[in-house]
Amino acid sequence: MFHFFATHVRDAKLRDLEDIIRLGSEVANSPHWTREQYQQALSPTDIPRLVMVSEGRVQQRPEGQTTDIEGVMGFIVARTLGSEWEVENVVVGDQFKRKGLGHLLLACMIERARRENALVVRLEVRACNAPAIALYAKCGFQQDGRRKNYYSNPTEDALLFSLLLENAS
Repeated sequence: MFHFFATHVRDAKLRDLEDIIRLGSEVANSPHWTREQYQQALSPTDIPRLVMVSEGRVQQRPEGQTTDIEGVMGFIVARTLGSEWEVENVVVGDQFKRKGLGHLLLACMIERARRENALVVRLEVRACNAPAIALYAKCGFQQDGRRKNYYSNPTEDALLFSLLLENAS
């Protein structure tokens, strides 16, 4: 089977709302936000947010057939609080996991934070989410805390991570 995978990252638009909601509901370990929460993240409000999507095309050629998949493959939501940013949500479609897409989204968001003079990027993650923890470590995040029994359904600790941005001016 041959796979061709191409993607680019761009700022999300309101027209991406349905794709973002679909991905957010399909991915089992993502925070399942409501339509209103995603809509608010994509709209100008008192809480400034950056929402970026990975958009691309995949061609699969199994046994002489060609299947094209186009559209939003993943997204990231970050709350921008002046010099401190917080990653609120990173979602990659199941069929695109372990292909570098989460890393690409996170790297693009970090680069944007640097350009906007952020000093630190913070996030929290379920203690059991080993793939996400490995991704954050790969991007330079350091664990600097734990919130006991923070998550529910199931009850679980949250691990706190931060990334100090050296190139911020």
